[in-house]
Amino acid sequence: MDPIFKITPILSDPTASAALVKDAVEKSRTIQKPCSIQLEKGVYAFDEPLQLDERDSGLTLCGEEGVVFTAAYAPSALLWTPWRDGIWKAEMKDKKPFSRLFANGKAQTLCRYPNKQSGKIPLEGAATPAEIKARAARYGDPENGIVRAIHPACWGGNSYVVTGKDPSSTCGLSLSWFGDNNRGNTYGNAMVAENILEELDAPGEWYFDRKTQTLYWYPDQGQDPNKVHITISRNRTLLQIQGASPAAPASDIALDQITFCETGLCLFPYDKNRAVYHPLLRGDWAIAFEGAVRIENTRSCRVSNCKFCEIGGNALFLYGYNEQTAVSGNTFTNIAATAIQVIGSQKAVRQPSYWEHALYPALCVHETAVDAPNEIGPCAEDYPRELEISENHINGVGRIEKQSAGINLSVAARIHIHRNTIHNSPRSLINVNDGTFGGHDIAYNDLFDSQRETEDHGPFNAWGRDRFWSVPRYNASGLYGKTIRHYKKGGAQYDISKIDACFTTRIHHNRFHHSADAPHSWGIDLDDGSTNYEIDHNLVLGIGIKLREGFDRNVHHNLLVGGQLQIHVPYAECRDRVTHNLVLHDEPFGFVCSKKRLKAAHSEFKNNYFIREPASLR
Repeated sequence: MDPIFKITPILSDPTASAALVKDAVEKSRTIQKPCSIQLEKGVYAFDEPLQLDERDSGLTLCGEEGVVFTAAYAPSALLWTPWRDGIWKAEMKDKKPFSRLFANGKAQTLCRYPNKQSGKIPLEGAATPAEIKARAARYGDPENGIVRAIHPACWGGNSYVVTGKDPSSTCGLSLSWFGDNNRGNTYGNAMVAENILEELDAPGEWYFDRKTQTLYWYPDQGQDPNKVHITISRNRTLLQIQGASPAAPASDIALDQITFCETGLCLFPYDKNRAVYHPLLRGDWAIAFEGAVRIENTRSCRVSNCKFCEIGGNALFLYGYNEQTAVSGNTFTNIAATAIQVIGSQKAVRQPSYWEHALYPALCVHETAVDAPNEIGPCAEDYPRELEISENHINGVGRIEKQSAGINLSVAARIHIHRNTIHNSPRSLINVNDGTFGGHDIAYNDLFDSQRETEDHGPFNAWGRDRFWSVPRYNASGLYGKTIRHYKKGGAQYDISKIDACFTTRIHHNRFHHSADAPHSWGIDLDDGSTNYEIDHNLVLGIGIKLREGFDRNVHHNLLVGGQLQIHVPYAECRDRVTHNLVLHDEPFGFVCSKKRLKAAHSEFKNNYFIREPASLR
């Protein structure tokens, strides 16, 4: 029988309980693996992440029902006194920054304008820049406020720290961009201003003045703050598994039946070590490379039967080399950013290209030539491969960060996404940021209620802005297909369309649903160069399947009800095959191209069946 360490929490001191876990990990390193640490029901409050590494290979960390790992802790004794208009204040004796406040375990709202209206989209209630400007004139010191806005083209969100007032700006505030969108730093007509004292005017709101170390809170009517259990959180990571390198990974580490919750916000200005947002190649995203659980340089690890709730950033972040990791049977609710990020290091990519980014001026923008067209696939081991993400329930992502999804893949290969239920997202449910390196199998999933706050996307979205995409110059209109198929270098000729998307990604036997009264969605959206896909045997309700410029997509045996087969600006010689689909719609195809271009595409459209959609289904 494997050795077992049993931990009984100290119910009166969750922080001390967390210390017991750390001690058990240290002791387990002195014995031969495999072994397990069994946690009894209780709350374990971590003021710093629990660190596991290659020394812990063979360790199982498992809990019984009711085991909670939290980043929230009780501050030193607070003495609340009335301030004004139902608002109370207390001196914070702890000098550490924090980003979230909980009252009896319930998350409170960082003060904001307009006031939070749960369920209202976008941003749970939004104002125009002009409305914010009208209020900014009366702000005393808005520095360190936050503005969250929707991108002007509704491609996700954009977020900013307030550095002061600026009567010349459209919102009346001077703003510093976080960089959490990869497609520019401008905002549209919907925004919310947060963390400004003058906007503390509704029950459940709070504000912390770090200059005077004063916490302000507006409790519910009749609630005595001195009789409420207050906790705060700042740490964005609860647990990290990190091996030394791809050659010396942490292996066979398992996390089972643990609730991870109440981590700090990534989008918050107080912490000098605040999250940094990094661009992801030429996708629309920039993300914090962090998560409540972060896993890097591992093999054959497992996260199963766990719960992730009230997470202030990404929930599970798999970065760099991860092989044969299993993520199964977990639930994710109320996630501020993305539930599951699967992200490879960009040093595994040959000639990476990016969008122009104001915070990263040194990045290479739109390479127009391929240096080594004979070199295919990854050039280093620092990327995830052969992962199984199955039987998870993801409900409610992008609560704060609108450039988010249920599952996001970038620089990864052969990721198997099976039998998951994913719904309630401001943007996509599954997002593939780039074609590097493909081979994913996405099957038997139930995907619905996406695109709640953004546009021009789908419940499944992919980009393929790989090395070929800006050859011989950047364009997003499907030009130069022949050049890409017959690329000349050093006296030889190459087809460079799949030198990054080198494995075929298959999407099959899924249910995609989008209600008629929801914001616009393309459905299964193969956008901007998405290449080397097979899409078959899907039930697609209320949306369609879109093929924008890209190569070698095989779309067959799908049932579309109320959606079209969209063919947009195809490349010459793209060689798509669209066959044996059944479409219920008045107009089964939506073409954004000329007949001449369609003929040059060398695509195949045959044996598709069309039925006029009954009025009862419209």
